Amino acid sequence: MLLALHISAAIAGILTSTYSAIFPSAYKIRLAGGLVVLTLLSGTVIIIEKHLGLVSACVSGLIYVGFTAVSLMIASRRLTD
Repeated sequence: MLLALHISAAIAGILTSTYSAIFPSAYKIRLAGGLVVLTLLSGTVIIIEKHLGLVSACVSGLIYVGFTAVSLMIASRRLTD
């Protein structure tokens, strides 16, 4: 159940951050940020609970956070312009 929440939050976070980069709004930026936090928290719980390898999880997490952070920075800049 937690894994399904984690995957759903990650996909929704990627879609929302990409959409907010194209059509920026303060609400979408906050929503995408919340989904990123939910993804990171659920990923942390999964790693602790299942004793998974930290290196592979961290690489995947850094790629995810990097992509969404860039998308949200673009959205923020477009919103202020």
